[in-house]
Amino acid sequence: MSKALLAAVALLLAASGLATVAALKGTYPLALFSYHVVSQGNNSNVSAIQASGNVTVIKPAVINLGNITAGQKGNYTAVAEIAVNSSGWFEVELNDSLLKGVFSNFVVKLTIGNQTVTLATGGHGKGHDEARIYLAKGDYNVTIVIHYVVSPHPENRTVTNGALLSIGPDHSHDHDDHDHGNENE
Repeated sequence: MSKALLAAVALLLAASGLATVAALKGTYPLALFSYHVVSQGNNSNVSAIQASGNVTVIKPAVINLGNITAGQKGNYTAVAEIAVNSSGWFEVELNDSLLKGVFSNFVVKLTIGNQTVTLATGGHGKGHDEARIYLAKGDYNVTIVIHYVVSPHPENRTVTNGALLSIGPDHSHDHDDHDHGNENE
């Protein structure tokens, strides 16, 4: 079997695996992300656009940084469109796995309706990769502003339409709607 055919089969299996994991978790891609580190090596991540009962991604943001090089800095702005079918709490998550080993700094500022959240790679005071927001039923434009710095020694990698951001129901708030009492009772 040729290397190209093996790579295509592996890519197809990875794509179906990502879609299955996303469906099981109940989150769906809000932004698709692509870049190519100019060097040697290659690795791809692919995901599918989906919808759940609570939120539909009408138009994902398409973010393509093109060829990037060590130490490169930049900004990118894109807009996604979503429809919230039922008011409630939602979780927006940054997929760190697409960024690790390539970016030394990656900050995403999302504006949905009148709410703005900031997501960033890493922990230890550098940022959070998820946020919870309450959205009322309706259609929203989601403005995504990215500020990035490529690592001085990035891994050799190509990402094509990877799910950079995902949105889905936040099940950690399921019981909050029924708990209106005082915690000190």
